[in-house]
Amino acid sequence: MHRTTDRWSRYTLQIRRASSYAISWNFANLILRWEDLITEELMEMAVESAKGRASHFPLVGEKEQLTDEQTNLSLK
Repeated sequence: MHRTTDRWSRYTLQIRRASSYAISWNFANLILRWEDLITEELMEMAVESAKGRASHFPLVGEKEQLTDEQTNLSLK
C-alpha cells in the first residue's frame, strides 16, 4: 500500500517544475510508486539534479513560448 504525504508531493512538484525533461517527469512518477524506499537525502539530490538540468533547458511554461525558428518547426 502506498502512502502519499505532503513531503513527497512537495518534492515531486519541485522536480516537475525544475525541468521539462521527460526523465524528470518519469522520476517523479517513480518516486510516487517507490516512496517507501527513497530517503529524504535522495530526494534532495534529485531536486538539485533536476534544477541543474533546468539551467540548460527551458522550463515547462517557457517551452510553449519558443518561436518556430527556435524549435526548427517552421511551416515552410
